[in-house]
Amino acid sequence: MYSSTCVQTSPDSVLEASLKIEPPECAHNQNFPVTNTNNAPKPLLTSKSNKTLETLTNIYRNLQLNQQYSLNLNLGLGRSDNKLAYKLFDNIIVGERYIELTEAYKTSLAAQSSLDKIASLIESSLYWGGPISLAVFAGTEKELNHLLLYILYLRKCNTRIKEKVSFHLAIPKEKGPKTYVIDEERLEKMDCGNPMGVLHGLLKELTKRGIHAWKYKIPYPQNLLRNLARKNCHTKFLFLTDVDIIPSRGMAEHLNAFLESEKCDGKCAYVVPTYELDERVLFPPNKTDLIRMANKGLARPFHHKVFIYNQYATNFNGKTTQIQTIK
Repeated sequence: MYSSTCVQTSPDSVLEASLKIEPPECAHNQNFPVTNTNNAPKPLLTSKSNKTLETLTNIYRNLQLNQQYSLNLNLGLGRSDNKLAYKLFDNIIVGERYIELTEAYKTSLAAQSSLDKIASLIESSLYWGGPISLAVFAGTEKELNHLLLYILYLRKCNTRIKEKVSFHLAIPKEKGPKTYVIDEERLEKMDCGNPMGVLHGLLKELTKRGIHAWKYKIPYPQNLLRNLARKNCHTKFLFLTDVDIIPSRGMAEHLNAFLESEKCDGKCAYVVPTYELDERVLFPPNKTDLIRMANKGLARPFHHKVFIYNQYATNFNGKTTQIQTIK
């Protein structure tokens, strides 16, 4: 580590110092004509000075947001994906117990989402006791503002999300957001008892002209987001899924016990059966109730009607009580 003897200054004094225009140190030693400047007009701020002021103002603003909301996001930074099409930002908000949970659990839940699906995180965080790594996408500045606002709302109103979830962000590199604004007054007024109502209100503002504009122009970078979430997990194992696929109750704890006894020789993948539920039923508390729902036609294998071959690796026929290993 390096040390410094610089004196700490307040952000205001930094801004003031940056605008001082000093004469060259050795001008009095040169053979240049000297002009009386007592009555000369004061120099105007140049575009360079304005840019410096804007940069320092943004730094000060980011420091305030970081301190108040634990939001660490500077859109001028980030990193590019391999194709230079997106900018990626790791750990823009980190759960208060995320590091602790990473050390306590063997498996992290890694998921991806945009604003319209992110409310599923409420239920996922209820059933999943371990760390959650969530990558989110915003295609426009307005959508980013609404996405960040809703994330901060979830953290304000839901202790589990505030403690467990680490958020990461992806945006288009060329035509993506260049800045963002947190509407703090609106955030304070949001009703913690109505998360779906709050989300629908935000989505309605974004969809006045139809679906989000980026959905017509930019393919949703699903695999990019999955990798962003995955690479920010620090447990030995990860459960890679979509945010609206809800884990069963106590799954993280059951996986801890299973992986403690399971001997993996080399690289192993464990296939978890996934079901779709009828809208009229509640989330089943256990496997017995799930099988009962399936027998009544109220639950079926995920994407069974959309693309049945997608789930063949799971082998649902008589094996929903088993976990298969692919080596």
